[in-house]
Amino acid sequence: MEDPKVMKETTEKLGAKEVKVEGLQDGYRITVKANEEKLKQQRRVGGALAARL
Repeated sequence: MEDPKVMKETTEKLGAKEVKVEGLQDGYRITVKANEEKLKQQRRVGGALAARL
């Protein structure tokens, strides 16, 4: 917890991804660490699906 605004934080491993949730004084910060190429591909698929709707 380096950021003074962070009140609580947790890190969980979900398969190949690592998710970090930080409770801030004014909201939440969510950080996802994973294979960058897979994330780009999933964003493209998600964007295409949203465009069809």
